[in-house]
Amino acid sequence: MTAFRDFDQTLATLNAQTGGQYVYYTATTLPNGLEPFAVINEEPAHTALISVDDAKKHHISYEGETFTRIILDIEDALNTPGLTATIGQTLASLSIPCNIVTGYYHAHVFVPTSKAKDAIDMLNDLARQARGWMKSEV
Repeated sequence: MTAFRDFDQTLATLNAQTGGQYVYYTATTLPNGLEPFAVINEEPAHTALISVDDAKKHHISYEGETFTRIILDIEDALNTPGLTATIGQTLASLSIPCNIVTGYYHAHVFVPTSKAKDAIDMLNDLARQARGWMKSEV
């Protein structure tokens, strides 16, 4: 029962806020001065998440939709089993694709910009529901 209570407590602290627009950029060598949010070193090239502003500054062209970074101000994101799966599954229920990158202090969810508002509303609603579950346990 403790694991579920800890999960609910963690989920109840979730606060979703936007953190800018990003694009995926692939290259075998990243340009000097580029400041990616994240880099995945893979074959055949690096994949970098870069801000739209940085892409423009470095004359990097991109096609397709941009992604909005949603910052989840959430306690203990790294140590809560099932947290990112729940977030991904919740967004998938609304047909919102997401890519989750978890740091030590925050989880970052990248969603198509066209669906960002719906994603934020859903995530904040999920936290409100969890806070309701916590009240019923008292």
